[in-house]
Amino acid sequence: MKQQINLYDESLRPKRPPLSFQRLIQAGAVLLALLLAATALLAWSGARKADEVLALRQQRDSLQARVAELDARFPPPREDPALKAAVDRRLAELTAKQRFLAGFTPQALGATDGFSPVLRALARRPLDGLWLREIALRGDGTMGLKGGAMRPEAVPAFVRRLGQEPIFIGRQFRTLRIGTAGDAPGLLEFSLQSREGGE
Repeated sequence: MKQQINLYDESLRPKRPPLSFQRLIQAGAVLLALLLAATALLAWSGARKADEVLALRQQRDSLQARVAELDARFPPPREDPALKAAVDRRLAELTAKQRFLAGFTPQALGATDGFSPVLRALARRPLDGLWLREIALRGDGTMGLKGGAMRPEAVPAFVRRLGQEPIFIGRQFRTLRIGTAGDAPGLLEFSLQSREGGE
């Protein structure tokens, strides 16, 4: 046989006083004070953020005004067609000179040490009353000289002087032309051309 025993006794349960109206008002006042404090904190934080935003906007406006002022003082450069054409001409000249120098090898001049010995030899044999206007050193070893003279005998004397230079020893000239300068009476023009291969 089963028997159920209930040990719960209502009289042993602690008794709570009923919630009074005064306690309810106190709790509401605390809650209201907390809400007011949170609202004031949020308002203060919002005002501070608004001040920061306003300061940043003023700074942005100031910087934009400064940029506009600088843009007005220093307008962007415009392309000058004349300057561009001049640069293009210079670049074309530079390219042509580089191509010319690339093909200017010592072997093409018939000497292993380049064209400078020829120029040094020409510079060492100056002659009063005679000048060179053009020096052509070609890839096949031929050389051409063009110039002017004040006396006809200066040209053969110049050729004899060149024959004393080691770089010109054994070199024969194929043609020698002497004529009067058309625009300067009394002056002569001459042209000297070596044989092919420098022989």
